[in-house]
Order: sequence, then C-alpha cells, then structure tokens
Amino acid sequence: MPQINNRIKADAILWDFDGTLADSAAKNYNITLQILARVAPHLTDGNLPSWLQNKTNYHKAIQSAENWRDLYRDFFGMALAGQ
Repeated sequence: MPQINNRIKADAILWDFDGTLADSAAKNYNITLQILARVAPHLTDGNLPSWLQNKTNYHKAIQSAENWRDLYRDFFGMALAGQ
C-alpha cells in the first residue's frame, strides 16, 4: 500500500491563548448557562453559583481552575455521576 506524505511546510505556527486574538470566554459563558439549563436546572436563575452570576466572576473562575474538570466541579458545583 503506498504511503501518503501528509506533511505541511509551515513558515510559522500561530498559537492563540484564549483572549489573545479571539476571546471565546463570553461564548463559553453563555454556552455553560445553556448547558446548565438542560442538565442541572436547579443551578439556574436565582440558584446560579456565584462564579456564574456574571462574566467577571466567570473569568476569575476559569483563571483559577487548574483544568475544565476542576472548573465544573469546584467552581460550578457539578460532579460526574456517582461522585
């Protein structure tokens, strides 16, 4: 079987840390609220964790969490089933 060479010659690689070129925090915040409304309606409206009550708090939470799992567990009060 012939081997296909999929290498791409690049003069540069552009790596975007969130907020450098595109700030997706606002989109992620809104999507998180939509997800909560479906999977944890008890954590919506007046019962939102303080970290989700506004975008400033959300930004502080995502900067403080070590990873996404910790963000949802420690800051948003969500856990995997059975935990």
